[in-house]
Amino acid sequence: AGPLYTSREFPNIEKTPAPLWELINMKAYATMSIQYSRGCPFNCEFCNVTVLFGHKVRTKNKAQILAELDRLYDRGWRGDVFVVDDNFIGNKKKLKREILPAMIEWMEGKKHPFTFNTEASIDLSDDDELMELMVKAGFASVFVGIETPNEESLTECNKVQNKNRDLVACVRKIQGSSL
Repeated sequence: AGPLYTSREFPNIEKTPAPLWELINMKAYATMSIQYSRGCPFNCEFCNVTVLFGHKVRTKNKAQILAELDRLYDRGWRGDVFVVDDNFIGNKKKLKREILPAMIEWMEGKKHPFTFNTEASIDLSDDDELMELMVKAGFASVFVGIETPNEESLTECNKVQNKNRDLVACVRKIQGSSL
């Protein structure tokens, strides 16, 4: 064994096994968690996500997500599931094309046993189709990092996705989608 192992590469999360939920007492938890992606396309100065996980958003595939939902369901979980991604919408194209349609079908087939919540950037408000799919999949809430409405501060900390927007209008649009 060495004292430290390093790599310049980030792990391929498509090789991540499903959690062994049978090792915990699920009744001791208010919510369960799954993870779809790692990394973020943005580079906010105050955030460590890109340092830890990279700018390239790496995602699990549809089969992995459905397998994790199946395992939670089979263990008897009914209720909240937190999709713990730092920015769930980092790969919008894959979400809209593959992941959310599969989650919608799964939820409908199981009679909607879960309610999802997650974290996303404010540019979610720019994509009506994505918001609609998230609602259909069972997302009831999303945490959006606003940090500040001050344009100079946003520039200083490189929070470009929040710049030049009416943040209140963006939040209201997300709320209006029932997220």
